[in-house]
Amino acid sequence: MQRKETLFEYLYHSLREEIISGRIPFGSTLPSIMRLSELYHVGVRTVRDVLVRLKQEGYIKTEERKPMIVIYRQDQRKQKSAAIRYIVENQHSLRDVYATMTLIMPRILSFSVQVCSDYALHRLEEKVKEASAKNAAFRWKTNLKFFYALLDQTRNMFFRDLFSSLELYARPTFFFQEKQFSNLQNSFQFQNILWVQEAMYSRQLTESMNRLTRMYAAVQKTVELQIQELCRQSPHIKQTEKPFLWHSDRGRDHLHVQITRDLIDKIGTGKLAVGTRLPSEAELASQYRVSVATIRKALASLNELGYAKTQNVKGTTVCMQDGDTAAKCMQIKVYREDTLRYLSGLQLMILLMKPAASSAFPFISAKALLQLQCDLQDKNRIPLDCLTALVRRYVPSKTLQTLLTELGKILCWGYYYSFYPQKQHGSTILNRKSMEAVKYLLEGNQEAFSRQLCICYAHILDVVRSNMIDLKLFEASYMITPKEPFL
Repeated sequence: MQRKETLFEYLYHSLREEIISGRIPFGSTLPSIMRLSELYHVGVRTVRDVLVRLKQEGYIKTEERKPMIVIYRQDQRKQKSAAIRYIVENQHSLRDVYATMTLIMPRILSFSVQVCSDYALHRLEEKVKEASAKNAAFRWKTNLKFFYALLDQTRNMFFRDLFSSLELYARPTFFFQEKQFSNLQNSFQFQNILWVQEAMYSRQLTESMNRLTRMYAAVQKTVELQIQELCRQSPHIKQTEKPFLWHSDRGRDHLHVQITRDLIDKIGTGKLAVGTRLPSEAELASQYRVSVATIRKALASLNELGYAKTQNVKGTTVCMQDGDTAAKCMQIKVYREDTLRYLSGLQLMILLMKPAASSAFPFISAKALLQLQCDLQDKNRIPLDCLTALVRRYVPSKTLQTLLTELGKILCWGYYYSFYPQKQHGSTILNRKSMEAVKYLLEGNQEAFSRQLCICYAHILDVVRSNMIDLKLFEASYMITPKEPFL
C-alpha cells in the first residue's frame, strides 16, 4: 500500500517552498488561517501548527490581530544561484512540465470560464484591468491570481491544487525576472495577457483555448531558450532529475481508506460476489501488508457504507449498498467530501484525457494493439480500464503520466458499477461506448479515439452525479460535465 505524506508535511513544505522561491516575497502577507485552510484543503489546527513552525524557523512574523508577514529574505545572488542550479539539474523535467501545461491548462482554464458566474467573471476582469499599466512581471503575477480565482469558482477539488503544483515546480517567477521575457510577445506571435483574457471575458471558449495555448506555447519556447543559455553558462552542474510529483488523494491516503476503496472496487465490479465471505482479518492483514487494526478500520468503513456486514464469529459478508444506506452516508461529512473528490476527479479526467490520448496515439505499437484485443476477450476486464492503462503507458509526457496515475487511484470502477444491482446494465452502456473507442483506435482515427474516451468518462460523471443529487448531495450539481468544445 502507498504510504502517506501527512497534511502537516504537505502544507509546511508547500508554504516554505513558496517563500524560499520568492513566490511569496519578503514583506508580503500570507492569507488568513481560514483562507489557507480552504486553499490547501487542510484543517485549521494543521494550518496553525504549520504557521507556528514557520515562525520558529524565521520565515514569518505573526502578531495578534495583524496579518502574517513574510520576513525571510535571502541574499539575491545566492537566491539566483540556487535557482539556476535547480533549473539546470532538472531541465528535462522542467521542459516536460511546461509542455504539459501547454497541453492541459488552456482546456482547464477555458472550462473554468464556462462554469464561472457572470458576476464573478466581471469582478475578476476589473481587477486584472487595474494592473494593465504595470510592468510585465506585475501583470503576470496578477494574471496568475486571476487564474487561481477562476479555478476556485469551479468548486473542483483538484484544479487549483494541480495548477499550484505545476507552477511551483516550474518556477515561472525566476524566468519572468529575466530580460528575455520582454521579447516574448514579439518572438512567438503572442500579443499580451489582456488579449488572451478578452476571449475569456466574452466566453468564446474555442478562441479562449486557442489564445491560452498560444500564450503557454510562447512561455514554453521562451523558457526553453533560457534553459539552453543557463546550461551553456553552467556546464559544471550535473543533471540530477527531481521528477514532478502530484498527490490527488492527499489527506485521504490513509491505509485503511486505500483498502476500503480497493474492496469497494472489487465488490462493485463483481470480483467479490455479493453474499460471499471476505477472508479473515488476519488473512486480509497479510494480503495488504498492514496491521489487523488497520483492517478493522477498513471493515468498519465498509460496513458503514453498506458494502459489507460483519457479525461476530461468522465474519464479514459482502453486500451491495442500497439507497437508504447511501442516503445516510451522504449526511456524513467525510463521505460527502469523498464523493465530491470522486466527481472532481472525473471532471478533471475528461479534460486531461483528450490531450493525453492524442499524444499517446502515435506511440501505441502494433504489439500493444494485439495485446489489447486479447485482454478484451476476458469478460472480467473493463474495456475503458484497458484503454486508460494503454494511454497512460504510452503517453510521452512523464508529467501527464503522473497525473493520470494519480487520478486513477480515486476513480474506482466499482463506484460506477455499484449503481447497477445486476451490473449488466451499467456494463452494457459503458462497454458499448468504450468499444467504439477501440474501433477508432484500430482504424487509426486519432481524433475520434481521443474524443470517444472523453465521452466515456463524461458518461460516468453524468450517471454518478445524477445519483448523488437524488441522494440529496446537492453540491454534486456544481460538477458540470464538460461538453463541446472540450470533447
